Amino acid sequence: FDTEDEAMAAAEAHIRALAAGLAERAGTDQARIEIARDIRVATIEGERSFVEAIVVATATGRPRIAS
Repeated sequence: FDTEDEAMAAAEAHIRALAAGLAERAGTDQARIEIARDIRVATIEGERSFVEAIVVATATGRPRIAS
């Protein structure tokens, strides 16, 4: 990725899709997905430098009701 923002957007979209798929397999079709990120940067010679990011998705939802 050319920018940190592009990389973070792609990471969040990917992890959101994974969490939604796992939530659906677990039995919910209306999962609420929350994203948390921990971004590590370093300042070298006065310039911010991206080091790493940890992106975590948490999906919650009620089970589907059988009809």
